[in-house]
Amino acid sequence: MCNSIRLPDPPRSDQVDDTCVLRNLQTLVQVVNFRWTEEACKRIPNIKKLRVVFDDVLTDYEDCLCLHYLHNLCTLQKLESLKMRFPFCISRYPVDLLSKRLAFPTRLNKLCLRNCSLTREDLATIGSLQHLQVLELIHSSFLGGEWSTFNGEFPCLKFLRIDSCDVVCWASDTSAFRVLEKLVARDLWQLQEIPSEMGEISTLKLIHLHHCSESAAISALEIKKESFGNDSLKIVVDISWYCCSDSFWVRVKVDSFRPFGISKYIWEL
Repeated sequence: MCNSIRLPDPPRSDQVDDTCVLRNLQTLVQVVNFRWTEEACKRIPNIKKLRVVFDDVLTDYEDCLCLHYLHNLCTLQKLESLKMRFPFCISRYPVDLLSKRLAFPTRLNKLCLRNCSLTREDLATIGSLQHLQVLELIHSSFLGGEWSTFNGEFPCLKFLRIDSCDVVCWASDTSAFRVLEKLVARDLWQLQEIPSEMGEISTLKLIHLHHCSESAAISALEIKKESFGNDSLKIVVDISWYCCSDSFWVRVKVDSFRPFGISKYIWEL
């Protein structure tokens, strides 16, 4: 069993025969520094599940080119599940990573991105995917502080996880996230509030906040209070007791305590 693999560059088109095309390959995981060239994507036309890791230290410009051709992702038309971990500090690499290049296959239903520094425009592109059901944005996968979700974005999304990202102001309307079931927010210390429109999503069963801001926790409580008859909605907040004011504690019901100064609160109003 191997923990990761590195694939050689494929031969040029004029040197290719059918034996160089992996038509039966459907799952490819832990590929390091995959080069998203047109030639490479042609070799895996039927891939359904793909996991790619980019080194935190790319040694030269040639290595950086593995990030340069990400727009070719859209050529993998049968891809359903994609997970990519980018270098920890992507800004120091001399490539235009995602801006004006971001495109995904239309069949994609699960997407996990780590350290990818998305803009609001990139998120709008992801929000237009008609079959996406699971989205995870982890560790610096969002830039700009403001996120607006409108115009029917994320029409099939059921699970959303936002973890350690730069989100301060999040605005939404009732046309977005129409079938969302679970929202998980972790380490969003600057997030001002969860959009109140989340309370109007009839399918929503869980909002779980882990080490988010006090104001975000209070907004989740208000969503439960105004959830328009959605009695199955549960709010779970894991938060450090010393990070909250006295006015916060009088608004919550203590369900149980955890060690190391972390308390768990569940609102079932």
